[in-house]
Amino acid sequence: MQEMQKKEALKEERITVVEQKAEKAADGAGHLSWLEIGGDYRFRFDSLRGKVHDYMQYNPFTTTPYQPAPGYPLFLVSPVSGYTAKNDTVFTNRFGLNLRAKATEDINVKARLLMYKVFGHETMTPVQGNFFADRAFGPFDGVVTHVPSDNTLRVDYAYATWSNIGDAPIWLSVGRRPSTGGVPGNLRQNAERIGTAGIPNLLVDYAFDGASFGFAPDIEALPGAYVKL
Repeated sequence: MQEMQKKEALKEERITVVEQKAEKAADGAGHLSWLEIGGDYRFRFDSLRGKVHDYMQYNPFTTTPYQPAPGYPLFLVSPVSGYTAKNDTVFTNRFGLNLRAKATEDINVKARLLMYKVFGHETMTPVQGNFFADRAFGPFDGVVTHVPSDNTLRVDYAYATWSNIGDAPIWLSVGRRPSTGGVPGNLRQNAERIGTAGIPNLLVDYAFDGASFGFAPDIEALPGAYVKL
């Protein structure tokens, strides 16, 4: 019995030590909770192929008119033979880095950096062409992180939000907006939706720089109501 009591006392002592260490770890984590880091990686394989049938090409700058049949008006067009457009094998890498920092009690900073590239290429040549309107002459600013290019980490969004301005339900947000990857596009990507007031993917999926100003009055008949400019 004395030996069992000694073992029980030793066990209690060990449990106490573990609990103390857990409390210290929790306290330490609390000091680091101002910064959150996350991310994702995606590998993708595409095989694209399509048949373009014979068609008449409109040529606004040619001087030789073409008349398809008697009695019809003259058109500046020319016949083009059909062809097969294909890109049999394209491998892509995409890496995303998410950052969230609580700068002060009422100021939060959120950012997402993206690297999106074609395997073995430092350019977007394999996916560049006139049939991609957003990259015929290089990507536009709003889609630069969503078009394969090189291995550079680029800013998808980065913005700061100041809440409770003057202890009032007012907030101000400025920066590169979280206007990409919204609902329901996040379902296709198997990703969480961005915020609670994000822009629907069906309306806007294009990054832009801007600012917003909001006011959320406490109206009993309209809980959760707010106005944003």
